[in-house]
Formats: sequence, structure tokens, C-alpha cells
Amino acid sequence: MARLHKNRDWLKARIDEGLTNEEIGILAGVTFTVISKTRSKFGLQANPLDIVARRHGIIDTRYRNRKWLEQQYTEKPTSAIGKECGVADTTIARWLHKHKIPIHSETYWDRDRLYRSEEWLRQKYCVEGLTLIEMGKLAASSAMIIRKWMIRLGVPVKSRGDRMQERWLAGKPTCVNPGQPTTLENRVAGALTAFDIGFVPQFSPVGTESVYDFFVEPDCLIEVQGKHWHKDDKSKKRDKRKKVWAVDNGFRFFEINEDEMNGIDWIVRLCRWLV
Repeated sequence: MARLHKNRDWLKARIDEGLTNEEIGILAGVTFTVISKTRSKFGLQANPLDIVARRHGIIDTRYRNRKWLEQQYTEKPTSAIGKECGVADTTIARWLHKHKIPIHSETYWDRDRLYRSEEWLRQKYCVEGLTLIEMGKLAASSAMIIRKWMIRLGVPVKSRGDRMQERWLAGKPTCVNPGQPTTLENRVAGALTAFDIGFVPQFSPVGTESVYDFFVEPDCLIEVQGKHWHKDDKSKKRDKRKKVWAVDNGFRFFEINEDEMNGIDWIVRLCRWLV
């Protein structure tokens, strides 16, 4: 039996009906790639996505009306218009160009954003003490954008050390990534807890961007040196800088290497050091 898709008239009729390559392939009993190759061989164009989508009732073509599109574009960006019509934002952009409707800049749609208000930024950051991430969620934006506008508007941005210290003093979590401590850090935390020693994990003191694994009042900083994260030269130089900074700024510094954590001697040494 002759293959249906090899008949140019039959194939053209199916394309004119708005069928996709996949749908035509099902009717002809072949794959969509075969239909695509045969269509190209016959010089037939595939249906544009908007024709196929309209056939399935998932888009409308109001964006082709200049007056309607111009009105919509004053209220919402191309992505929102495209979503409403069931087409890509690039399709909307193409019709804006075709209708000779001026294209807005990327910042046009941010004109009503909360983070563009210096008063709002100072209220949330300086008075209410929210973090950049928390402010970003309130403004439907990101912490990076919030920080950029704070700098632009002259609102002072605190260092991570200052923020960590304030959150700790306020009794708020100070962990950089509290959900994923390493196995070695869990062992140290377990030992401190067993001996009823209070601690703050992932602590960043005022005056530095460095983060130490544990802080124990009044002046103890503890670092756990696992082989995986502290084996290369760059990590070793960073660890040395952290130790020098801690000692120079009046902290007591305790370091635990992974190799010594097989036994219990490190626990005894840690407890004696803390006492």
C-alpha cells in the first residue's frame, strides 16, 4: 500500500487543516521526522505555532489588532499579553514592531516597584530589620535587585557580619545554610549539645565577611577542617586568613581536623579548651 504522506496533495491538505507533523504522522503511520523530511522535499511549509494553537482553541489573535495591542501594552508587558493570548512574548514583540508601537525599556515595568522608594527601603531594612531576601519577597523581586536599589538610593547596606551579629543578638537564625550542615559539623554540634554547651552555627563576626562553623560565648570560634572542602591551596590560604583575623581581633580559635575525629580525643580536647 502506498504511503499517504508521499502524496503531495494529501500532505498539503493535512497541513491546510492545521495539523502538526506529529498528527499527520499518526494518520500516515510514520514518525513526525518522516513527515518533516517529506514536507521539506515537497517544498511545503509547516503550520506556524499560532495556527496550530488556534485550531486547538488555546490562543486568540487579538494582538493583531493595533488598537487593542497598544492599549494592552500600556498596562502590561509582552510576556503577560502573550500568556493571555496563548503565544510567545516574541510573537507579541513582532506585532508591536509591525504596528510601529514604541517599545518600552526594560525598566519601564519596574516604575511602580516598592524597592524604588527610598522611604520604603529604609523602613523595611533599617527600622523593621528585614533581610534583603525578605524584602525581595515582599516586592516580588530578588535580594540582588533590592541591594542594587539601596546602593543607588544611598541606603546603607550592612555587611554580612553585621547582619549575622544583629540576628544572633535578636535570637534569630544565623545559619548561612541551616538545612545542609556537613557530617563533621553535625558531629561537633552533637558533642556541644551533649555537654550542654550553647553555640551559634555558621557565625560571622562583626568586621569580617568570613563565616566560622561555630561560635561559643563569650569569644570562642570553632572551625571544622574536612578534607573535601579544605584540601586545595586556595582553601588553605582562606583558612589561614580566618585564623589570623580571629586571633588578631581577640577571639579564641579552635580547629578540628577530620583525621582526628575518628576517636574521642578531640571531644576531650574541645571541652577542656572551652573550660
